[in-house]
Amino acid sequence: MAGNHQREWPELNLSPSLLTITNDTRHRIQPDLPLWTCPTGSYGITLLRASYAGPVLLKGKSENHLIGGMYLQPVLTQHSMAGEHLEHQTGPGSICIGPAGADYSVEFLGPVNGVVLEVNAECLAMVQAQSGFYNRQLLPKMNGGDAGLSRLMALLESEVQAGHPNGALLWSSAVDALSRHLVEHCLGETRPVSYGTLSFEALRRLNEYIAEQMAEPFDLADMASVAGCEKFRFARAFTRSVGVTPHRYVVRRRVERARMLIAAGKHTLAAIAAMTGFSDQSHLHHWIKQICGVTPGQLLPLPRRKNLQDTIPFRA
Repeated sequence: MAGNHQREWPELNLSPSLLTITNDTRHRIQPDLPLWTCPTGSYGITLLRASYAGPVLLKGKSENHLIGGMYLQPVLTQHSMAGEHLEHQTGPGSICIGPAGADYSVEFLGPVNGVVLEVNAECLAMVQAQSGFYNRQLLPKMNGGDAGLSRLMALLESEVQAGHPNGALLWSSAVDALSRHLVEHCLGETRPVSYGTLSFEALRRLNEYIAEQMAEPFDLADMASVAGCEKFRFARAFTRSVGVTPHRYVVRRRVERARMLIAAGKHTLAAIAAMTGFSDQSHLHHWIKQICGVTPGQLLPLPRRKNLQDTIPFRA
């Protein structure tokens, strides 16, 4: 790896979004990438530490949401995102948010050092839906501070540097806190319900129905009935409204419930599988591994772990 760093970090196949930002598009210089990590690219957050020794131009379009946090000295920056342009001094504590799908271009006119978080778009859509923030989009942010995001980025990086001493449970809890913060503080105004989407009331009924019937099989016809929608148009309307398919939504809700029950440590994995609608313990293991990137056992509380309420710096 580049740079004079003694510790060997596990290699990670970077997502297309993060691969986009790791090569300078004008000067063809390589960044210093001392650490990178994530439990999985399909759940929550990937973290990348990037340093450039000189001026650098980065541009592209991300498939997921990107959040950048700056360190070290201020540097003159030329930003373009979603049709807006800004020239400003980027300094320590500066936060940049690039929504998924937005074209961006940022040129740093001097050395730059910081952390980039890639936030899985589907994961954030799930948090939006469960919080009732339908039909809203993450707002672009080219400059300014956000103390909550900065603290969580520092927490995630410190966990990586220390070798994840608090395990997957702290990481996923920090991801939850960061996602809630983005949903509650960084979304645009609610847009009117458009043709081909479900009403807010229909989505609220579906959320309650899924929570109450978690242990039972779900049928599209039943879900369509709860939503007051014709079966043939339900799946498309749900996906347009929430951002994920009904099947993915239900699976992620089940995994989330299972993760909370595992962390509580009061039930066997077989019992948790039955309580959350998975056919058996093997089925539960498969989906937790696929979505959370860890085994169910890795989500168990660690005796040496601090209380999460004390470790997570804020609750959004």
